[in-house]
Amino acid sequence: MSYLSYAHENKDEVQAFIQNVRQRNTADVVVTYIKKKTSEKLIMLDNYSNEMLEMDLIMNDAWQSRATLTRKRPEAYLILPGQEKALENLKTLGLTVETLNAEMQLTVEAYEVTDYFKDALLYEQVQRQEVATKVTEKQVTFPAGTAIVYLAQDKGNMAAEVLEPEGTNSFVSFDVISTGLNEELPVFRYMQSKKIN
Repeated sequence: MSYLSYAHENKDEVQAFIQNVRQRNTADVVVTYIKKKTSEKLIMLDNYSNEMLEMDLIMNDAWQSRATLTRKRPEAYLILPGQEKALENLKTLGLTVETLNAEMQLTVEAYEVTDYFKDALLYEQVQRQEVATKVTEKQVTFPAGTAIVYLAQDKGNMAAEVLEPEGTNSFVSFDVISTGLNEELPVFRYMQSKKIN
């Protein structure tokens, strides 16, 4: 209760601190990771016999995860027109999506798919895709209407979670953004600190 009381009594200070952290977050984006496996004993009540049972379980401990792929945090992601399903999902997740007002040439990082596998079986009504990508800096001319998703917003970390293609929860993984071997993804990483528009 003391934490809640302090936060309530000092809400302006707390909100200013959170906003400051969001604006200066420079931590790398963790794209993939491994959870530490541990063996734990779990004690539970058997409702049928009314006895306590002790079970040995293998637990995936998310608190003790180890990053296996990280990337420098971008200022924003740019998404080419034609990815309406991805944009709709970003908005559903609570992210603010801006659009490019006019055609513009920008230096960005592009993803090229270097390894590709598509599951034969459906999982949650989609055939999941697994990819590996090579990220290369290049000049790209973006058309008007290109979507811009800045990470300096309330749910900015969610953008990295769904737009970094190797992630298990990514739009590529769930075939929201379809791709194939040697293709360039319609998502780009904008690394400069100044706003685009």
